[in-house]
Amino acid sequence: MTLATTHTSSECWKYTIETNYAGGSAGAEYALTAPIYAALVACNQPYNETQTMPWGAYEKVAEASAGQGASTKITFTKSYKVRDGKISQYMQNATWLDLAIADDAGSLPSSFLIHWAEGQNQYTSYGCYISEYKLTGPKDDYLREELTIKAYCTVDEDVGSWAVSWNATAVANFQDIGTGGTYAAPKITITTTAATVYPIVVLEDVAVTITNNYREGGQAGSYYAQFPYLETRDCEIEMTHLDYIATLIAEQSVYAAATDLVTILFDDLGKAGFSATNMKIKPETINVAENPEKGMKRYKATWEIGGACVLTTP
Repeated sequence: MTLATTHTSSECWKYTIETNYAGGSAGAEYALTAPIYAALVACNQPYNETQTMPWGAYEKVAEASAGQGASTKITFTKSYKVRDGKISQYMQNATWLDLAIADDAGSLPSSFLIHWAEGQNQYTSYGCYISEYKLTGPKDDYLREELTIKAYCTVDEDVGSWAVSWNATAVANFQDIGTGGTYAAPKITITTTAATVYPIVVLEDVAVTITNNYREGGQAGSYYAQFPYLETRDCEIEMTHLDYIATLIAEQSVYAAATDLVTILFDDLGKAGFSATNMKIKPETINVAENPEKGMKRYKATWEIGGACVLTTP
């Protein structure tokens, strides 16, 4: 590997979608086919120090054995574990949101590989999937995605010279964030089962959290323990706004359980739409406060799944 004279301390990373789980670049299931550098898409917008890549490590156990000296043990390899990765970036398109909601119960995850750099070493994490996706959108700022990533395994793997791979990555090779970051203010509407529509006009901030709960079993004949199947998915949407919405006030005293479910639609959300059906408000989260600087009330509440929820990116 050709070493550059300088390198960034932040972990640069690129990705490609896997055709089969842990197959790598167009490989069969669990094949770990090395990525094709030209097919990788660069991420890590903006530059920051908060990335945690999915490192892998063998778990080893030291055991005392009969017939050995008092200070002698034998080390056995027990298993292989990959720590969770944590990635924070601007929302640049619907790629990661799509992956977070792509799977149904009982299926292997829609996976991708990450090729990443730590210092001047390169690694590839195969069979990556999203266990938690969080989208936050404070006013007057870009939409930001926070991804919690699990992986099948991580290997030390060079797929290109250091200078070509990282130091000379052209801006054109990054995911498109949009001209001037014009997607910072999503348009949100809440529609009740009675077809009453409440548009959120003055949005203060929003946070969407999608949690995928996987059952992870061991794979026979391998140290690699990740053999995940989706069991359940949770979704919560927290909003703070200045718009009056009757459901916030009437939830606990007026609406019956069968009628308080709503559809929350995000339009023009970072070049993507997003909708969540059959959501209900969490009464204990309702907070109505004065907003003196604008002479209005500020409403804050969290919505959770209340029925047969369907998450889509139309």
